[in-house]
Amino acid sequence: HPWIETAKVFRMLPNKIKFIVEEKKPVALLSQDSLYFLDAEGKKIAPVRAGENTDFLIISGLTSSQVENATMIVQAYELAEEYQKNEFLKDLTLSEVHWDETLGFFLFTKHPSFEIRVGKDEYSKKFLRLQKVLKDLAHKSLAPRLVDLNYSKKVVVKLSK
Repeated sequence: HPWIETAKVFRMLPNKIKFIVEEKKPVALLSQDSLYFLDAEGKKIAPVRAGENTDFLIISGLTSSQVENATMIVQAYELAEEYQKNEFLKDLTLSEVHWDETLGFFLFTKHPSFEIRVGKDEYSKKFLRLQKVLKDLAHKSLAPRLVDLNYSKKVVVKLSK
């Protein structure tokens, strides 16, 4: 069964059997051809069915081979974790981490909703720059629609209307 992490069966003499079942714990959702639950190692657990809790980070943009390998999924987890380490940013909850082969990682926040382009490297530095930009925008009562951190000496911001 896809949800079973481990199962142990013990025979207890004279006439009892004890079962211990540990379920897999989903930590994210994979958006591929459908939605799938993912475990902490980046492996698919099972497809999402109607009525199930889907309040998890979404990982998207990966090819089938990248999903099978799980390396990119783990990188997406690590990126989200790095984002959450920033005291200012952790209050802007992530809804999705998207991979683009050319441009790298894009992040999408929940509330307020906007896109953050972080590329393929130096995430800690970029998150510090993002923090400065978002504080400045908040001070000016402006809301971003997109923040592109892929430039070494500048940040490109598109504002919400």
